[in-house]
Amino acid sequence: MCGIFGLWHFDRQPLNPVAIQQATTLLRHRGPDDEGYLFVDTAKGCVSPFGGNDTIPQLGLPRLENALGKSFDLAFGFRRLSIIDLSPAGHQPMAGADGRLWIIYNGEIYNYLELRSELAGYGHQFRTNTDTEVIVAAYQQWGDECLSRFNGMWAFALWDMKQRELFCARDRLGVKPFYYYFDGTHFIFASEIKAILAAAREQARKINHPYLANFLLTGLLDHDSQTFFAPIKALAPAHCLKIGARATTLTPKRYWDIIPEALATKYDYARPENTFLNLLRDAVRLRLRSDVPVGTCLSGGLDSSAIVTLASKMLPHAINSFSSIYSHPGYSEEHFIRLVAQANKTQAHFASPDPEKFFALLGKVIWHMDEPAAGPGIYSQWFVMELAKPSVTVLLDGQGGDELFAGYAPYLPLHLLSLGRKILRKHRPALLWKFLQDGSVILRNGHRYFFPDLSLRQFLQKVVTRVSGRRYCAGLWLNADMAEAQRALVISSHNPISPQDPLNRRLYRDLTQTSIPALLHYEDRNSMAFGLEARAPFLDYRLVEFALGLPGEMKIKGATTKYIVRNALKNVLPEAVRTRRDKMGYPTPLALWLAGPLRSPADAMLQEHFHRRNFYNTPMVQRIWREHQTGAADHSWQIFRWLTTEAWLQNFIDT
Repeated sequence: MCGIFGLWHFDRQPLNPVAIQQATTLLRHRGPDDEGYLFVDTAKGCVSPFGGNDTIPQLGLPRLENALGKSFDLAFGFRRLSIIDLSPAGHQPMAGADGRLWIIYNGEIYNYLELRSELAGYGHQFRTNTDTEVIVAAYQQWGDECLSRFNGMWAFALWDMKQRELFCARDRLGVKPFYYYFDGTHFIFASEIKAILAAAREQARKINHPYLANFLLTGLLDHDSQTFFAPIKALAPAHCLKIGARATTLTPKRYWDIIPEALATKYDYARPENTFLNLLRDAVRLRLRSDVPVGTCLSGGLDSSAIVTLASKMLPHAINSFSSIYSHPGYSEEHFIRLVAQANKTQAHFASPDPEKFFALLGKVIWHMDEPAAGPGIYSQWFVMELAKPSVTVLLDGQGGDELFAGYAPYLPLHLLSLGRKILRKHRPALLWKFLQDGSVILRNGHRYFFPDLSLRQFLQKVVTRVSGRRYCAGLWLNADMAEAQRALVISSHNPISPQDPLNRRLYRDLTQTSIPALLHYEDRNSMAFGLEARAPFLDYRLVEFALGLPGEMKIKGATTKYIVRNALKNVLPEAVRTRRDKMGYPTPLALWLAGPLRSPADAMLQEHFHRRNFYNTPMVQRIWREHQTGAADHSWQIFRWLTTEAWLQNFIDT
């Protein structure tokens, strides 16, 4: 796990080594163990590696100052977090055996040992025990097609000396970030936007107003290749990019997607519980590969509990687990967390974040995020990562399970819609009985799954309140210009799942646009802020393919979500955890804090700064703020968006 940075001057203007080092150093938190640079004269075909202040001395690399005054027009900068092969041999930028290919890479190829053995059969020789060298050999052997053979998470750039071509790629689900800026003359890329801003200066520091307005209204981010900075793009998940010296436009290419008709024969759906459990076991097994200590996040939910349990059975020692707990009623998952920790005899660690540090940390957290954040769970997650840092370098987490196997209550109506369409389309009477049974259970008990602490009457009252409140909460607190910008936003959309399967179609959308991309963004930045590598077994591409090929009616039964997963985990998890339906997900009592200890500083931020931002309808903002303070409505998530947007503006736009 590392930080990568690169800059190519197509106009052949010489590079400034000091600027390259400054931009790369902004990524030091991602890789505190080593530092490396490669400078290339693309016309002459010569390369020169250099070192910096943190470069391992044994490598004997010349200092970066020696690049001053030379005619280099392409540069790589690298910060290393050592995970596999901790020796100096793992230093990057790394060359292939014949010196033709050079790579900088952030991520892990979990099946690198199997690929290494296969490549050795083709005659490739290896000088290191790294997965980095395996990527280079795989590209030499298979070209672009090497990506389909990788099981892992990655963002890398590979320079081909012979072709004078840069090959960039990002993993299938976008676990690892890759951002770039291209103006026809300069191509800049990095793991984090802040490094691009440092290199591109003011040219890149322009707000993407339609994108920002949409975020303020919906909370969505990372849902396509746009970012909050208009000139800066994200290389989309499952895409690669080739750039030659004469490039005038960039056209990323998709290399992987879900092909529903091909999945039926690829995985065993006759015994879905067995298939799921075998795939998850193998995903966990691969993600335990590490030369540094591995731990797990534990939230007390189905997914993280399954990972902790499976990992514990594979390791010869007690695993470290890390959790966030609160004593506030309605925000505590401590009971379930302790059940799983005790059942697996983990070395359990607990963080209890308090509101006193909220505003002191907000600017720092958003600096690491590079962009505003939609939900307060990032605050709790920050403390979990901080807690883990002294004990481990790798953390397994449960991201993706709900989006793959329909774990959220709002999926229940889509489940009925999927059944109904299948009945009409395929004339399957057996499904009619399931439709009637499941519909009856959902109608009788739905309020328990959407709002477990409410009676049916209270649930209906809450629905009416939300619907009536939407009249003014759905954008009237944006000013006219921002509202118009939001309406003008064009978001790219891609969904290979048939409209006749609305549940799986929604799951694909949440997996690739509306849920998982933002959650992965938060997890990557929070973990890397402390030099930790986060791994997500549920996002193993085989599990993703299997899950999206699984018929929707098998994922929910009655009002029981994740039905296949729950069945598969019988006799694996404590029953109270396996059957629970009230999972919260990094619960953070921000609503209580904003009406209590955070009221004064939040009010000060809103009063002091909002009047000078040309984004908001200030009277409506004040009305929403008052409603939250009086308890008339819970607007904490909306207020959180405003606060993080202000922190982002102060971090990246004002200064």
